[in-house]
Amino acid sequence: MTAVAVESGRPHICPTPKSPPTREALKRLASRWTVLITHALEDGPTRFNDLKNRLGVSGQVLARALRDLERDGLVARRVYAEVPVRVEYELTALGGTMCAVVQEIRRWAELTAPAQLADEELLSPILAQLLSGYALLFGRAELTQAA
Repeated sequence: MTAVAVESGRPHICPTPKSPPTREALKRLASRWTVLITHALEDGPTRFNDLKNRLGVSGQVLARALRDLERDGLVARRVYAEVPVRVEYELTALGGTMCAVVQEIRRWAELTAPAQLADEELLSPILAQLLSGYALLFGRAELTQAA
């Protein structure tokens, strides 16, 4: 992608930096399951059902998330030739590099949660008043029940 810049009255084309690695990393971290699975696998190899029970997720959702993480090289799937078959998942070396990032995100969330909660509690009565005002203005009683 290029951009047009104007210097000295003459337009010229200048390249804009692309950041697909950053965009891809943020997209991966934005997935709820990536963070939860990474955290769960920090302790070492874990069986599918143990992950499913620990995370409280359906098998279908977990399987899809694990496949995505495996495709991206963040999680390794190991199948043992036993009866019944035992399958374990563990973080790869690359996936292990996410642990520090996930821990920092969790630490930030814990530090900012009280402030976010205080803002929410402060804004809640204001929101209730606004909704009741709109309800009166527009004759919509369901708006006051939402508050």
